[in-house]
Amino acid sequence: MSNLKAQGLNRAAKKTILGYLLLSLWVAPFPAYSLEKVSAVYTSISGGYAPLCVGKEKQAFEPYGLDVRLIYMRGTIPTSAALAVSAASRLSVPG
Repeated sequence: MSNLKAQGLNRAAKKTILGYLLLSLWVAPFPAYSLEKVSAVYTSISGGYAPLCVGKEKQAFEPYGLDVRLIYMRGTIPTSAALAVSAASRLSVPG
């Protein structure tokens, strides 16, 4: 009989320890991670670039780990020069 009591107490102790471990995982703060910074260049104010603007406003890029910065550049020559010197990433929407 005492052997059964010991097994019951042992099982209860294991359940209690497991419960505390699960509780500590649930209560513990999640690790912070930083978003990857990406610059997106648009060369005209038109409907073709609306998905970029709406996505930025609705924070649609954050679940994918992206912190998007929109940069307006006039004309293609400054844009091409910026891309050549890696001042802007090559993220664009065909427009």
